[in-house]
Amino acid sequence: MHPLPRPSRIVRLVPFPALGIAVSLLLTTSCLAESPTSAASADEGTRVRARGHSIVVAPPDLSIVDLAVASEAPEAAAAAQINAEQMHAVLDALDKAFADVAEVETSGYTLSPRYDFQKGTGRVLTGFTARSALRVKSRDVEAAGRIIDVAVGAGADEVRSVRFGLQDDTQQREQALAQATRQARRRAEVMAEAIGLRVRRVVDVDEIGSGAAPVFAQSRALSVQADASPTPIEAAGVEVRADVSIEVEAVP
Repeated sequence: MHPLPRPSRIVRLVPFPALGIAVSLLLTTSCLAESPTSAASADEGTRVRARGHSIVVAPPDLSIVDLAVASEAPEAAAAAQINAEQMHAVLDALDKAFADVAEVETSGYTLSPRYDFQKGTGRVLTGFTARSALRVKSRDVEAAGRIIDVAVGAGADEVRSVRFGLQDDTQQREQALAQATRQARRRAEVMAEAIGLRVRRVVDVDEIGSGAAPVFAQSRALSVQADASPTPIEAAGVEVRADVSIEVEAVP
């Protein structure tokens, strides 16, 4: 008997055009899935940033006078002793005259040698200087001149600074912040309108800085004069500043 022939294998080939259709469908489906993201990006507006600045001027209700008492002597101990006596005299005088409106406190102390430079011999020690600093805070701003006069009359010989400020600047700070924020918003609107857009929403707003800037009177050294006229000190307005940045989203 002759063996029966084996059945031949049937191989089915996928035509190339059919494969192309499948790839095409896959790509089309992928593109359709990404369409919402593209639409969301197109819907996002233009960001516009602007800044606002404001100054609110308020009358001061606080004066701060920085004074010093300097004493010289050949020896360090003597300079320190003289300075202590002069300092006590100044503090007592200020306490008696302004106890109801002012606070007096010491703010520094130094004791240093004094030298004289001579040709041929170089540096020569000539003595010592003791210096005590004090600060007077007064709720009566018109008393600044009188504070200087009383201190100088009792032995103070330096006026380091006279400045004016506010005991509490919360109200002025909030007013300045509100004005600066409105200005920043308006500037952003103007820029958006200039390019044919309108503000849809505020994205971000930040306080760049705010606070009261103390007003300084000119500092000077004083010499004690019995017949000296009263020291004129005029208080100027205190400026409370605020700066704000804003970012908005603008759309057609």
